[in-house]
Amino acid sequence: MSTPFTIDHLLATRRLVGRVPLDVSPDGRYVAVSVRVSTGVASAPVELGFRPDGVYVAHAGNRQIVVDTEAGQVMCPFPEGLVSWGGRWSPDGAMLAAYLCRDGCLCPAVWSPATGEWQAFPQAPVHVKYDFEVPRWTPDGEQLVLKLWPESGSAPTASWPDPGHAADQPHPVKVLTTEPPSGGEGTVSVDSVIISSLGDLAVLDVGSGQVRRLGRDWPIRCWQVAPDGASAAALKMTERSGGRIYYDLAVVELESGEEHTVAARVRMGYGMGFHWSPDGRHLAYAEGDEEEGGGSHAFLTPADGSAPPVCITGDAPVSLGEYGGPVWTADGSHLCCLGRDSVLLYDVERREAKRVSPDLQGRQPSFWLQPPLADALVTDAEGRIGAILIDPGTKDMAIARVDPWSGETDLLAQAAKSCVTPFDAAPGADGKSVWLALEAGEHPVELWRLATADGALTRVAGFSPVLKGVSLGRPRLVEWDHSNGSKSRGALMLPDDYEEGRPLPLIVNVYAIGFSSFVNMFGFDGWHYDSPHLWTSRGYAVLWPDGNLPDEEPMAHVADVILPAVDRLVEMGIADPDRIGLMAHSYGSYMAMALLTRTDRFRAAVISCGGYVNLPSAYASADDHGRTQADYYQHGQQGGMGCSLWDDVERYIRNSPLFAMDKVRTPVLIACGGDDWTSVEQGRQAFGALKELGQTVELRIYENEEHYPGVWSEESLCDVCSRAAEWFERYLLGSVP
Repeated sequence: MSTPFTIDHLLATRRLVGRVPLDVSPDGRYVAVSVRVSTGVASAPVELGFRPDGVYVAHAGNRQIVVDTEAGQVMCPFPEGLVSWGGRWSPDGAMLAAYLCRDGCLCPAVWSPATGEWQAFPQAPVHVKYDFEVPRWTPDGEQLVLKLWPESGSAPTASWPDPGHAADQPHPVKVLTTEPPSGGEGTVSVDSVIISSLGDLAVLDVGSGQVRRLGRDWPIRCWQVAPDGASAAALKMTERSGGRIYYDLAVVELESGEEHTVAARVRMGYGMGFHWSPDGRHLAYAEGDEEEGGGSHAFLTPADGSAPPVCITGDAPVSLGEYGGPVWTADGSHLCCLGRDSVLLYDVERREAKRVSPDLQGRQPSFWLQPPLADALVTDAEGRIGAILIDPGTKDMAIARVDPWSGETDLLAQAAKSCVTPFDAAPGADGKSVWLALEAGEHPVELWRLATADGALTRVAGFSPVLKGVSLGRPRLVEWDHSNGSKSRGALMLPDDYEEGRPLPLIVNVYAIGFSSFVNMFGFDGWHYDSPHLWTSRGYAVLWPDGNLPDEEPMAHVADVILPAVDRLVEMGIADPDRIGLMAHSYGSYMAMALLTRTDRFRAAVISCGGYVNLPSAYASADDHGRTQADYYQHGQQGGMGCSLWDDVERYIRNSPLFAMDKVRTPVLIACGGDDWTSVEQGRQAFGALKELGQTVELRIYENEEHYPGVWSEESLCDVCSRAAEWFERYLLGSVP
């Protein structure tokens, strides 16, 4: 007899740390994988998202594991229960470097697979926020290049008072100040995004433990070591304006610490789309508006800064994705831009570009099997590049190989699984294998091997033995029509023992994204109270509908987008029309509140961290570091207003659920992380409005927690999941007095 999926199972299930690259040892035997759990994660005060021990709050559940692919064994190189992640193999495969939090300090550590011994280096306290900020080895395997907490004291924790001397501190006063920039070239706008990325680029000698700080107070997110190990490059944030981030591409000599800039004011998202040439004489980088759909241009520049950058993409940009950049062929003769639906090859000597459009055989491109941190193009023995494609009908994954010179494509494998990002795949050095972190709607992430010769997919190891014998929901796709003749789809999860035609209570999870593409992800990538498996084990059906909204007037369209999905499941006999609930997180919570002002079909609602009911207030509210949501609303981002508040005040009011809250009849549970400033403020307004209107509402604020409940402490996550279950049982099922 199977066991129901519970909150304890959710906490203990291992999921990937989203953007830490898999890393394969040079001999192909070991694969380093960074995973995350919620069991044992404790709440802690944070400053700009960092705990006092230096761990960014989203990393508090990270664990480094290593898979022995010959034995199928999963090993933990560092002590169980300690935070660790970011594993990278030394060039000879003798050591794995990773981050380890030990004795209240996040620092680098190395582990030997031969001896099983590890060593930490607390003299090098690291400062990393993003998953892909991993340690980098020098080519000789003797040193690590790292980003450390800056000695200058400009890091957030430098100003944290010692609790033991709190009585000696003057009465605290928080001061926010700003003044318009004076204008002119070189004006720099410094904000909390830049401040939270500050660090000293440093070199750690693994043998002696000596640390040398080089680039000081660099606001960087990625760094690349030159092939000869003499220098390193990084994109330094200089300005964030209008929703865009600008960088200077800088090079620092690892021995002398001398630095110079080779490209200025480069516009890029995450700041990791740049790569060294094999001879170390040039750097190539991307610049563009990937997040806004405008694509990128690629540039080539001498690493010594002796000449200005040259654009290699001509008049037509290439869609490289938010992590991509131009990479080099192994001999350095060509640069390759792996676009979403095309490949650009640039002959460096002749300065000629060629574009090739692969035949994707009716499938949608997802990403290329090119490790995001690799400088050189990774191919199989015949020079072909791997690609992940998606069947638009089934959403199944296909793996193809593409000849970049001709565009000729052949399929290797297809499966009802997901490989979510380019960080989740790692080609082996011999070109014969590709290691993939795969998941499906009904099973969590596992390590699989793809044989490039015949396309055979083989499961190597699973990471979550806690789920053995546990009953999980069954996913499927559903489709429905809209009144304008268009069609939409969604991901539906049903109980394992569901009988066709038996109406169930239905919970609808809303967000402005194509959720149907999540159908082959474990639990549709739900890692808090939104996990469908939590609800199917209790007898509910769970629908995640495609929820994309038109820009500028989202509130007027939300009912037309979501309600036809509910109608379709009622028509199919899956949903009980009298027992329908609503849940959402972040922007989805705004959608949920807007929806509740348009319909009373939902008997209960649970939302978290983002139920923005008063858009003028949300636009202008500043946190303790002066951050506002202005860019979120006016610069083509998810807020969707398309203008500033003062350009069209009425539009902001028209799209604010607060001014229509008198139409809400649904009991609403609102959960907020205490450090998620705008959500708390907006949650209080929603609570206050519904309270004054005599409606059933509850607001729960979880102190020291951030925006996403999936990375909350174990205690907070358990509480919000339990309370959500009670809320639906009481107001949706009517089974709790």
